[in-house]
Amino acid sequence: MRKVVEEFEFSYKDIVLTPQIGFRSKHIRHIAMSLLHELKEANVVGRLYADSLAVGIAMQLVRRYSSLKDIQIGHGGMAPHSLRKAVGLIDNHVAGEEDGRVPLRVIARQVGMSFFHFSRQFKQSMGMTPTNFIAERRIERAKRLLQETEVPISEIALRVGFSSQSHFTSCFRRLAGVTPRSFRKGM
Repeated sequence: MRKVVEEFEFSYKDIVLTPQIGFRSKHIRHIAMSLLHELKEANVVGRLYADSLAVGIAMQLVRRYSSLKDIQIGHGGMAPHSLRKAVGLIDNHVAGEEDGRVPLRVIARQVGMSFFHFSRQFKQSMGMTPTNFIAERRIERAKRLLQETEVPISEIALRVGFSSQSHFTSCFRRLAGVTPRSFRKGM
């Protein structure tokens, strides 16, 4: 992972893979099965192909399960280093927040932009507003808590930054397609 990420000019420490329990990706599974088959081959060509498949798996993991998955470079918007910094600051804040607010004005200042310019550039780069990005990150954190703990849903709602369980449930349903209770039962 480290080698692949650095080849694409990202710092390994900037990438946070979102833990997934029991995820199903036909694409990653196919690449992994091909990699397994090639590793069993006793020839040089098989080993070279296996190296390229390993790069493919690493890129799929970064693309699908990291904070960089939605970053689009070269399509306008924020400079890649500013975007990585903003995403990292948002992720750090979402992971540690208890009061429900991510200070977007402070984050904009930390990446050297006005709030308006930051919001516009972030949306152009990520395809969503900073507020929607934060909501997605909160729901991902909630999914982990629902899977890994027995904490009541009302407590999870507060821990991930929602002011009420009803707002949390409606946002969770909109982004995950099911209610938090159904998500927990379906595990």
